[in-house]
This record gives sequence, structure tokens and C-alpha cells, in this order.
Amino acid sequence: MKILKFYQPAILFITMLFYSCGSESPVTNNGGGQNNTDTVFSSYVILTPSGGSSDTIYFTDRSLCRGSYSSSQNNTYCLLNDTVSGSSASVTFEGGTTGSPAFTFGFISYNGESLSGSALSGTVSLYESIGGKIKGTHAGTYTGISNTYLVNAVFTVIRTQ
Repeated sequence: MKILKFYQPAILFITMLFYSCGSESPVTNNGGGQNNTDTVFSSYVILTPSGGSSDTIYFTDRSLCRGSYSSSQNNTYCLLNDTVSGSSASVTFEGGTTGSPAFTFGFISYNGESLSGSALSGTVSLYESIGGKIKGTHAGTYTGISNTYLVNAVFTVIRTQ
């Protein structure tokens, strides 16, 4: 049983690599002078409580996954909502480009508990024009009233602004 617990995070990570939500029309990446096509829409959060088993929240409704850039604050706010599970996740990062920006805010609503993120880091791998996608990953510690979680997240949102 100890061996299974040891390999559980690796099994979850490999499973997540092959997970994607349905199919959609290809979107051309207009950023950086490149002409790439990206068709994968994948958003999920893996929560691992201190001393507990991991749980994964999948966000499959693309219409509830939005990202918006604020020129006045020079940051991008990404929100994922899942009405079926009643969960949501958000993250804010500086600027509006690809790379490894500073992640300045993270919030997760999980099992009726509000979790705030700290010491967040991550990458933005795709940042398309309005109507396109923003894709990235982030990780950090999220704390609620009664639990602390290590979180690894993958987000794909539709850029609305």
C-alpha cells in the first residue's frame, strides 16, 4: 500500500497529460510572429491536502472559463467555473504575454471552502488575441479555514479582453 501512495502523484500527473476536454476548431496563435495551431482545451486543479489523498477538479465547460487583461493594472485574470461540482478557481498574473510572469493572486472554491493561494508560480505557454486562448500552469500552497493544500493547476481560458 505504501508503494501505491508513493507512485500516486506520478500516476495522476501522467493521467492529466493525456486528458483533454472534447474537440474544438483549431485556433491559430497570433502571438510572437509564430503561426502555431493549438486545439487542446484542458483545465484542471489537483489538490493535495497535508497528509491526505489528492483530488482533481476538472473544468470542462469552455463557456465558463474566461481570461481578461486589464491595461490599467497590467495583469490578466483567469477564472474557471464548474457549475456541476460548484467549484471555481482563479489566478491573476502580471502582464499579458507568454513566459514565466509573477502570479499575484489565486483563489479556489472547493467543497464549500474558500482557499487563498500564496507563493504561486507558473508559466503562460499561449497568449492569443481576443477570442483566442490563454494557456498555462500554476502551482502553490492554498489555505482555507481548516485545510492547507498543495495545488498544481493547468488552465485554458478563452480570452475576452
